[in-house]
Amino acid sequence: MQQADDLAELLQGLRSALPMLTFGMFTGYSEKELETGRYFTRHGVDRDRRRALWRSIRGQLDFAVMGRFNRLQPSDAPMRTSANQVLRLFSGRYRESDFGDQMVEITIAADGLTRTTGFPTLGNPA
Repeated sequence: MQQADDLAELLQGLRSALPMLTFGMFTGYSEKELETGRYFTRHGVDRDRRRALWRSIRGQLDFAVMGRFNRLQPSDAPMRTSANQVLRLFSGRYRESDFGDQMVEITIAADGLTRTTGFPTLGNPA
């Protein structure tokens, strides 16, 4: 959201050119913060413009996961790593059931480099 103006422009261009693409967003901001323009962006962008930018971005998104990660509230809900986060579906293209169970994949390369992908649930072994 710090580059909301560029993001809005990028999403509009991609949506126009490739309407079949899915756009999702993960943000630490709450829905209320976004709707009221209470998020950080480039200097000089006033609150009214930030609200308008969020509406433009939201209009291009299929879904968003919103809310700050809270390690004290682990979640195994689809797409969310803490229970305070919410999944919002904007386009009607998806239902929450389309997002399956949380899964984690751990890859260990020959040189010992370890890569974890997915959404681990705190307190549960991967």
